[in-house]
Amino acid sequence: MKFCLERFEVGIWSSAMERNVGVLDSVMGGIRSKLLFVWDQSQCTDTGFKCLDNKERPLFIKDLNKVWDYLEKFPKRGGNYSASNTLFIDNEPCKAILNPPNTSIFPEFYDPEDINDDALDPEGVLASYLEELAASDDVPTYVKEHPFGRPAISRNHPDWGFYSGVLRRLGKEKLYEDVIG
Repeated sequence: MKFCLERFEVGIWSSAMERNVGVLDSVMGGIRSKLLFVWDQSQCTDTGFKCLDNKERPLFIKDLNKVWDYLEKFPKRGGNYSASNTLFIDNEPCKAILNPPNTSIFPEFYDPEDINDDALDPEGVLASYLEELAASDDVPTYVKEHPFGRPAISRNHPDWGFYSGVLRRLGKEKLYEDVIG
């Protein structure tokens, strides 16, 4: 986290309930004041669907427009946020289906039991990727030219039938009309 805070303005957005997100304070050593925001499930969009991998868990998604609208109200908290300067990082590609193309990356799940997993290491591949991204002029251009982790949900995704139904229910099916692949 220190690595990210030294290079970026950071917000944390979890699809967990507020009481579970509150635990972050004790785990993260009091960095909350350095974050742009700490959000929980209440700021997510409840799709009304259940997750494909767990039929008991509701499918919540995270719309970056909510972040940009929120931060626009607090100009002292930062600058002008948009798709060109925002990177959404999540381990589940489905969380980003409402967001503009190439504004997200989806690293593999971190496994704390795997001693070879360097995903969160300041010298690891994610840190190297973010270091290069920090030097770029435009997030979507960089992400498109340098894919990282799992692919985003798109029309050629094997579960597109399910996710297109989610978009239809939310009235957002037009988001993917001009997106190829």
